[in-house]
Amino acid sequence: MALIKVDRQDKLIGIVDKEKAHQGKGILHRAFSILVIKDGLAHFSSRQNRRINSAIPKDQVELLLQKRSQYKKLWPFFWSNTCCSHLSVEGKGCFEPGSSDIFEPGSGREQKAFGKGELIKQAERRLEEEMGFTVPLKEIGKLYYQAQYKDVGSEHEITHLLLGKYDGQEIKPDPQEAADYRWLSLVDLKKEIKNKPEEFTPWFKKIIEIFGNSNFSCDKKVLAKFISRETF
Repeated sequence: MALIKVDRQDKLIGIVDKEKAHQGKGILHRAFSILVIKDGLAHFSSRQNRRINSAIPKDQVELLLQKRSQYKKLWPFFWSNTCCSHLSVEGKGCFEPGSSDIFEPGSGREQKAFGKGELIKQAERRLEEEMGFTVPLKEIGKLYYQAQYKDVGSEHEITHLLLGKYDGQEIKPDPQEAADYRWLSLVDLKKEIKNKPEEFTPWFKKIIEIFGNSNFSCDKKVLAKFISRETF
C-alpha cells in the first residue's frame, strides 16, 4: 500500500510504502482519525444529523472508542478513537509504478486527487470497513505527532481529524481491525486517560488533550483556537 508522503506543512512531496513509513522513527505521511459522537440519544433526525456544529453539553457527549485488534502491528489491544487510517494513493494514475508525475504541491490536480473531498470519501469508506457502519464526516482540524511503539515501529503523521454524529446504525466491527468497542462520555474518558494512560494510543491522548475541552464543536472560533495550538 502506498501512502502520501508530506512535509511539516502537510504538503505532498511524494509517496512512501506503508511498511517503510512505519519503520524506525517513521516517515512523515498523511493520515486521518475519525471521531464518532452522540449526545445521549441513540437516534437523530436527518436535520439534527446535519447540524454537526450545534453545541452539546459536555456531560452528554459520548465518543465511540475502538479497541485495536491483536492483528495491529502497532499498539494492539490499545483503546483509541473510532477509526484511524491513511489516505491511500492506490488507483491514482499519477502514482502508478514507473510514473514520475507526483503533482506539483498545491496544484489543482493535487487537490482534486488528494484534497478534502477524497479524504472524506476514503474516511467514510474506511469507517464502514472497520466498524460496519458509516456516517457523514466533517473535518475539524489536523494534528502532527510522532510516537514509537516498543522496537516494532513508529507512527509519524499529520492526521486529519474527522467528526461524525452517530445515527443509530448497527455497529459491526471487523475482528481483524477491532477487538472491541464501547461508548464513553467525554468526562469519563478524560478520567480514564488520566488514571490509565498506558491503555490508550498516543495520538488519541493528544487529540483529547488538545481538543477535548471544546466538546468537539466545529465552531470556527474553537477550530481557530485548536489550529493555533497545533505543533507544526
